[in-house]
Order: sequence, then C-alpha cells, then structure tokens
Amino acid sequence: HTWAEDILEVQNAINDRAAEDGAGDKLVVWFCLFAIYQVEDGAGPMIAEQLKLDPFGCVIRSPSLAYMCVLVTSTQDPYERLWVVYELSVALDVLGERRQKGLPSAEFIRVEFSQAAWSLYRQEIISWSEAEARSEGFTLKQWEQRQSWGPEYAYYRRKLKCENASCSQDS
Repeated sequence: HTWAEDILEVQNAINDRAAEDGAGDKLVVWFCLFAIYQVEDGAGPMIAEQLKLDPFGCVIRSPSLAYMCVLVTSTQDPYERLWVVYELSVALDVLGERRQKGLPSAEFIRVEFSQAAWSLYRQEIISWSEAEARSEGFTLKQWEQRQSWGPEYAYYRRKLKCENASCSQDS
C-alpha cells in the first residue's frame, strides 16, 4: 500500500484478497503500516535506526511467507512510492531465488486492486494486456494463461517499462 490511499479501499482490497485466498481464519496478514515507528517523538527508535534493520525486506525474505501482495487503489499509484518499489524489488529477488531452488513461485507476487481501482483502470489494463499479447504473438486468452497474474500483470509490466525517462505514462 502507499500511505496516500483511501483506507476503505485498502480494507476492501485486503478483504477481497482474503476471500480469494481461501485460507479463512488461518490467513496471516502482515501489513507494513505497523513496521516502523514514525512519530519521531523520542519515545521510540528513530526512523533511520529502524531502516537499518530492514523490516520490510526481512518479512519479504522470510521463508514462511506464502506471497507478497501489492495493493492498488484508485487514489494513489503504488509506483509513485519508493517503499512499494523497494518491497517489489525485494520480492522479485526472492521470486528468482525460489525459482532457482525449484520452490513454488508462480504466485509469489500478487496484485490486488480495490473495486474502485479496478473500475478505474480496467480498460487501460485490458488494453495493455492485449498489446502485450499481440507483441508476443498470442491471443489475449492464451497470453493471460501464460501469465500467473492475469490482466493485472500488464499494468505492472507497463509500469516497469516506464521507469526510464523516455517512456510517457500516457503512451
């Protein structure tokens, strides 16, 4: 999550992910909201001290972590927040390590859109998916079957491609 989103959309996205997960009462959620004491009031550790401990990376690298989920809301793009980009970078490293070890990895990184975000981005995501499929010589359905994330995958592939300065967010 990004800290700048609508908390009700965050709750909606978490509830949808939990319902889809199927773990019921056994589902454990670690929410980075509680990872760092940020008040800087002298009562707790300073932010810089805590960052040296890498709480986000430690959790994502935990062998017992089933998956990492990026929450997308209609009010804030996760790629505009350095924390989210860092967490996703660590998750991609872990994904690569899991693949090398032959561990299940197809769904290690998941994306959950709030209902409002899905409504907002749906057509754009589908357009990107179709373009990605065509560029790789597949129909949209064949392409989505090859991708573990479905149409949401195109959103993140597009964002990763736009990290260089020559890529316009509107193209």
